[in-house]
Amino acid sequence: MDKIKILFLAADPNDTVRLLLDRELRDIREKLQLAKFRERFVLESREAVRPGDITQAIFDVEPQIVHFSGHGTNTGEICFENDAGKVHYVKPEALAVVFELIAEQVKCVILNTCYSKTQAEAIAQHIPYVIGMYREIGDRAAITFATGFYKALGANRTVEQAYRFGCSEIQLENIPEHSTPILYSKRTEVLPKKSHFTVESFSTKDDLRSVDTLVPQVQERVADDIGYIEQVGTMRMFRINHPVPVTDVYVNLNILKQISSDDFSFSNRDRSDDNSTWWSLDRQGLGSTKQKEVPALETIRAYRKLIVLGKPGAGKTTLLKSLATACIYKNLGWNDSDYVPVFIELRKFAEDAAKHKELKHEEFSLYDAIQKLFKQWKVAPEDCKRILEEGRALILLDGLDEIPTNHSDFVAWQVSHFCQDFARNRFIITCRTQGIQYCFDSFAVVEIANFTREQACKFVHDWFTAMVGNSEETKELEQSLNTQLLINKPVGELAATPILLNLICCMFWARQGDLPTKRSELYDQCLKGLLEGEWDQSRGIQRGSELPLEEKEKLLAQIAYTLFENNDYLPHQRKLEKLIANYLQTQRSEAKYILKLLESQHGLLIQRSTQYFSFSHLTFHEFFTAKYIVSNPNPQEVFLCLVTHITESRWREVFLLTVEMLDDADNLLHLLQLMKCQIDRLLENDDKLQQFLCWVEEKSFSVKTSHNPAVIRAFYFDIGFDLAQIFTACRALSCAVNHNFDRGRDLAANPFNSNFGLTLFPDMNLDDSLASIFINTCDFGTDRINVDSIFDRATDCNVNSNMQCELKQLKDQLSDFYHKNSENFKQWWQENSQAWVEKLRSVMINHRNIGHDWKFSESQKQLLRQYYDANKQLVDCLNSDCCISLKVLREIENTLLLPTIRNISSKSYYA
Repeated sequence: MDKIKILFLAADPNDTVRLLLDRELRDIREKLQLAKFRERFVLESREAVRPGDITQAIFDVEPQIVHFSGHGTNTGEICFENDAGKVHYVKPEALAVVFELIAEQVKCVILNTCYSKTQAEAIAQHIPYVIGMYREIGDRAAITFATGFYKALGANRTVEQAYRFGCSEIQLENIPEHSTPILYSKRTEVLPKKSHFTVESFSTKDDLRSVDTLVPQVQERVADDIGYIEQVGTMRMFRINHPVPVTDVYVNLNILKQISSDDFSFSNRDRSDDNSTWWSLDRQGLGSTKQKEVPALETIRAYRKLIVLGKPGAGKTTLLKSLATACIYKNLGWNDSDYVPVFIELRKFAEDAAKHKELKHEEFSLYDAIQKLFKQWKVAPEDCKRILEEGRALILLDGLDEIPTNHSDFVAWQVSHFCQDFARNRFIITCRTQGIQYCFDSFAVVEIANFTREQACKFVHDWFTAMVGNSEETKELEQSLNTQLLINKPVGELAATPILLNLICCMFWARQGDLPTKRSELYDQCLKGLLEGEWDQSRGIQRGSELPLEEKEKLLAQIAYTLFENNDYLPHQRKLEKLIANYLQTQRSEAKYILKLLESQHGLLIQRSTQYFSFSHLTFHEFFTAKYIVSNPNPQEVFLCLVTHITESRWREVFLLTVEMLDDADNLLHLLQLMKCQIDRLLENDDKLQQFLCWVEEKSFSVKTSHNPAVIRAFYFDIGFDLAQIFTACRALSCAVNHNFDRGRDLAANPFNSNFGLTLFPDMNLDDSLASIFINTCDFGTDRINVDSIFDRATDCNVNSNMQCELKQLKDQLSDFYHKNSENFKQWWQENSQAWVEKLRSVMINHRNIGHDWKFSESQKQLLRQYYDANKQLVDCLNSDCCISLKVLREIENTLLLPTIRNISSKSYYA
């Protein structure tokens, strides 16, 4: 009989804490010498091992078992010694390469060092059995495990059984580290049971071969089970009245390895800036996260036990069904064993268990439910048990949050114990992010990430292909929708989860290739779908609710407005409960229950961190805030409060939605008038800013055009705004005003084209060119902006000879120095830029009446910017699909961007 050779390697560098390695070797040798089958084992040892000693020892001994004892780091390196006896770190991939080269010889590796799990995982790609340590392990536990392991091995037990005996020995010694050792068997992680110890029968090589034969046979029977294939191979689409194949619409998801509520930062909550919290928010979900997203399949492959969380309609069930389908047809793409896919809806399992209890039958366990499924596939109970014991099942448990409350503890207990009893299998449990209440040992918890832009486009393509077929019409529909989602950013932000994107696709198709003209209609439809529980109902899930739809909407509107007014997007749970209790005139305990329903059933209010909540989308928070304003019984009062926020960017969407949703013409007129008055008040007490507005009006009179005067005023306001170096607005205001008041003649096809009047009016073209030259050259730095073409454009205009000559001199100065030597140019510009810019300013003032040095203070610049943004806000409201009359439009047009004080000299700006 061939001897089993064990190579014991030890390293205890001088600059580390000393270990009892001699004792460990002595105890192992003693246990083997006392063993019943001691003649079968040969133990060889090497101490103070250096990296180069490893292969030499393996060549000399030719072992089947390699045992290393020593130190490990929390980053996965193993500590060997260098020639000086100091620490030499070896990375997991380096040691794995060695064992890959000797994989035919070595059958088992024991890494009896701290944090050796990473090394074990790497080596297990090549060696049948590898044992590592999940975390730090003490001397006593390490020695106890080793002696228990070799004692069992000497008694002719299998490696797996010996591993379990080693863990059990730690428990018997009352050392709290029995779960630290981890066994990887054929790349399969096996954790010790914590409740009790049992010796399982270990299959021989022939048995393993028969299991490898058994699994494909069961897979074939699963594929022949029409009912099961329909269950896992199809899915219900929101508002689609027939099932759709999963493979037709599933989009590969991404995963966040850290739960978003754990990753959320509250660093901006206490800042005094009213907009600070709003600017820090991620509109798709408020929680700002810097996490890298990982493909779901990559994450699932990395973890044998996984809980996948996600918002309502995030794609959790579809993910499990796609895995089951791929497993049946061997399309998982893993270099791993085949698995039998076991898909269990936990809600239905709870119902079956309850029926057994009602009929006073024996308790119906999760194991019974799985055996029942195998029986459906005509698989014998002993074969079912064997597959489970060998870890050849992919257990997919769907909807931990969907279990009725009175059954949740029972189901959780069943899941926990089944996972312990059959720990070698792969497990994936899904649950809503807000519904997770139970923690299962050894399970990693991850969360489904929002759709990326590419994933959303893929979903749209698959959706229309499934509904309409692969045709030219399909391509036109998906291209049109994707374009609208890209242009309309607030709507595009909702396309972050399958459920909402599905609904958007439905509405787009029903409207024959168009989204609702009013965004508020789309939001309303999305929210009603969530609040009415259509998604749950389509899957046969009933969730109790204490409030009718209308009351839910009113409650959410009240909460949204109160929080928005207080700039509180992340309220504490106590604050929400108080708001709910006050609105419903109920007790705090009832309010807490209602909050839980809103959170778990609809996913509109969700927990972001411990005791802090928010709306799931900032868009929904804004919509409900606007809904409160529109439906308020005292509109005059709430309008007065609203217009005080006209300068705050965080209220922009609320203003737009409010104006769009107001169907009472008188109320709309009153709100617009209040907005206009509030805007005019911003500058009415500052003489210099009123002078600036006088210049805008005077300059607009100099342009002879049939265009609306408001458009020309907006153009020169933009020019003056840029030249005052408040910030470059890219003609945003003038483009918006032109779109609203002069729709018949487009002054700028591209709203971000600074060449605003290029082909229409020479005066405006010239002024625009001069402004561009001035702005560019004021910001030269060391990287020269090429203004030659802008100079040429300016001089091509119909200008007088004196001005043309002065412009040419300025241009030549730049060109001569720049083309001769760029370094000389930088020095010249540093010395002469101020004089050059002032000369350009003089040309602009003398010949074109632009470019005046207003010498605005920082507070005046801030006021002017607020005035600019507020006017842009007003114009955007007028551009929205609101029920405004032409008369009201003209009234606002006639007073837009005009001074409120007329007794200021129009020439005083340059004094």
